[in-house]
Amino acid sequence: MRLEDFTDDQLDKLKKNNPHLDDFIKDANRKPRQYTFTKQDVRKKAIKVLAVIADLNQTERYRVLEHAMKVNEV
Repeated sequence: MRLEDFTDDQLDKLKKNNPHLDDFIKDANRKPRQYTFTKQDVRKKAIKVLAVIADLNQTERYRVLEHAMKVNEV
């Protein structure tokens, strides 16, 4: 059965018996998120960032990126 198959009265009765039904209905009716920063954009930026630190070894890159994450949290 779908939510559309129930009448308002039936839904009200179901909600009384199950308080979590409201959350379920909200989740079911939620629209998917629309991102303006696509996965492809993320990939391009990641490649550009890695190009800047390409001359570092793996340990140095890790330290630099870890510090960048700390700076980003501020």
